[in-house]
Amino acid sequence: RFTRGTDTFCFDEERERERTPLIMAAVESSNSYTWLAVILSVLTFIYWQGLSRYNSILGGSPLRGPKVWPWIGNLLDIFKYGGIHKMFLNYFRKYGRVHTMCFGRTPVIVVSDPEIVKQILVKDFYKFPNRPTFIKPNPPLDSGLFQAENGKWKRIRTTVAPTFTASKLKEIVPIIDDASQKLMAKMEKFAETGESVDVNRLFSLFALEVIMKAAFGFDSDVQMNPDPEFVEKANNVFKTPVVIRVFSLFPFWTYFSRYFSILQNVEYFISIAKEMLQKRAKKGPTAKKDLVELMMEAQENIVDGVSKLNDDEIMAQSITFLVAGFETTGSTLTSTAYLLATNPAVQDKLIEEIDKAEVEMARNNSSLYDHVQKLGYLDQVISEVLRLCSPAFNLVRGCEEEVVYKGIRFPKGVEVNIPSYVLHRDPEVWKNPLQFNPENFSPEAKEKRNPYSFIPFGTGPRHCLGMRFALLEIKVALLKILQRFKFECAPETVATLEHRAVILMAPKDMIYLKIKAR
Repeated sequence: RFTRGTDTFCFDEERERERTPLIMAAVESSNSYTWLAVILSVLTFIYWQGLSRYNSILGGSPLRGPKVWPWIGNLLDIFKYGGIHKMFLNYFRKYGRVHTMCFGRTPVIVVSDPEIVKQILVKDFYKFPNRPTFIKPNPPLDSGLFQAENGKWKRIRTTVAPTFTASKLKEIVPIIDDASQKLMAKMEKFAETGESVDVNRLFSLFALEVIMKAAFGFDSDVQMNPDPEFVEKANNVFKTPVVIRVFSLFPFWTYFSRYFSILQNVEYFISIAKEMLQKRAKKGPTAKKDLVELMMEAQENIVDGVSKLNDDEIMAQSITFLVAGFETTGSTLTSTAYLLATNPAVQDKLIEEIDKAEVEMARNNSSLYDHVQKLGYLDQVISEVLRLCSPAFNLVRGCEEEVVYKGIRFPKGVEVNIPSYVLHRDPEVWKNPLQFNPENFSPEAKEKRNPYSFIPFGTGPRHCLGMRFALLEIKVALLKILQRFKFECAPETVATLEHRAVILMAPKDMIYLKIKAR
């Protein structure tokens, strides 16, 4: 008991000792609930942030699609199904020709309806003019045709397009023919020894030599004397580190992406391009009409008041041609060789056409360029290879203006994916879609089919500018090869042609074949 002023207080020490633990427990419990509330609030915010972009653009969409997870979206399904291309095909079977999904935090509408494809890529191109990329390229690559946007893309495209006219491509045929002769010399040795050949390496070196000479003006004997550093860097161009893809899921990625590149060894090829341009500037015009020479001639064009295609833009196009032409052509030739070896009746029919046409070529004294354009069955074979093994397995566009097709709303800001891999396997369009059958491209079959069911090079204003160049290179190479050799399966030949798909699609396994002299 103690007294303060007129008040008297009693203090029971024993009772207070009993109450103290209860008070402390209440405080601790209160702190625990506070921390739990904070943690739940933070987790709720993280969850909301991970889905906020998807919900703001596609929230409430009546379209079907897979369940979207915060931050990662549907990326785990890439591993579940064995690749982006197979994921698209499984989604098509489950959810139909138009459905939603999410790459990381990016909301996506996937379209495999040929009529809607036509609207997006052709008729309403101005509403879907650009290709979104998860890494914004730095100069000079931001001037490449693949990455450039809006007015800049239009100016560069208009300036460079004349480079790929028939008359200009005819001047590049000697480069392809020269590389083909070296390829023949290598194949002759393999035919003599009877050894199994890694045809992917064989055709990759061929394609690399052609594209380096045609695009860069870089006179390197890659096929016969490959520079190990050069070949390694070229082969690794598309091997983007996984960590970059992980970082791209987060909101701060847009800012930090400027410090990364989606392509590897870019600085190495930029230095080659700079050196080449400096040498060309000193030499002046040359007799060898490669793509760089033709682009330098195009500098005099005036488009929208801009008088030149500057050196940075020429450099960017040269690197773009390398990226678009080296692996794509090499992998297409590899897939063709495999499919001919595993379908000998098709190979025999193609050889028969080539032999008959060779006699006619000699009689009419036709140029090599004109000759390969007349080989109808060769065209059918290549088209069927591209149907099943198109490197450009998915086309991407950004929607910049809301639009409705067939009652389906495409909101502004959504990314549209058009998987040609799926279009090319639609069972309502292609009979036995997984079977290799060049008759899918007979004149009668093509006439009956919606042309937007087959888009290996894209379509519309942003279709692949190098399409004619790539087809010319592939046709000349196959013509030269099949005039003298045949492909046969080797003991190491894989039973099924599987593909990997990241930026481009290419054979997943090493493809070994036998090369037999005819």
